[in-house]
Amino acid sequence: MASEPFEVAAQSHGDAIGFHADGIFVSHPIQDRNIEEMKELAETFFGSILGLICKKST
Repeated sequence: MASEPFEVAAQSHGDAIGFHADGIFVSHPIQDRNIEEMKELAETFFGSILGLICKKST
């Protein structure tokens, strides 16, 4: 999980090592959010993150 500006870096890194891990990219910035905004962000992406954790590998 990372914020959207890091999506390109994740893609480039995956290309470099030949492996693309599943990931979730959330809106940026993170550090300026208050507690309520962080709770809302967590609620919004909880299902997607849990899905990645519980995903069976192929």
